[in-house]
Amino acid sequence: DALVLAQLLRCEYLPPVWRPDPETRELRALTTRRSVLVSDRTRLKNRLHSVLHQRLIAAPADLFGLRGRAWLGTVALDEIGRAQLDSDLKLLAAVERELDALEAQLVPRARRDERVALLMTLPGVDFTVAQTLLAALGDVARFRDGDHAASYLGIVPSTRQSAEHCYHGPITKHGSGHARWLLVQAAQHLDCHPGPLGVFFRRLLRKKS
Repeated sequence: DALVLAQLLRCEYLPPVWRPDPETRELRALTTRRSVLVSDRTRLKNRLHSVLHQRLIAAPADLFGLRGRAWLGTVALDEIGRAQLDSDLKLLAAVERELDALEAQLVPRARRDERVALLMTLPGVDFTVAQTLLAALGDVARFRDGDHAASYLGIVPSTRQSAEHCYHGPITKHGSGHARWLLVQAAQHLDCHPGPLGVFFRRLLRKKS
């Protein structure tokens, strides 16, 4: 087997595997770290909501704004509930500090990258979505067209074929799950967009649940 592979490699019959350059690897590490911190922040906020829900306490609409956080510091709770709330608020503050520090590294990168500026002309795409997409795709020139890039991200329908039968199912979900999730979030902003993408979105909306 090794000899056959060596012969195929010598004859250039084996397609090369793309390896991300150092800049792409660094951007992947930073965007992955950001996604982890955002998940941690969401989990802590859910825990804070849970402490209140368990005690049937109605929370303000903006629980994590300035007024909401001040309210969390004064709301009457039992001893265990207060200890849990204070602990999670400290953890939330620490995660948000780490997230701010990471954003301070990523924002200058976004400003220097013309590809980010170009992607941000799309509705719903901010620098977070743009950087995560670029980190996932790497060198976009390696994709033959947009369909191949979409397949790499796993946002194309799955296909199963048997003899003359062909079945199309849900998306394949290959590639970066975080990039795929952010693209879905960006697409939600199209509901009120006046352009052709917004028209397409609303047409789909009428057909689907």
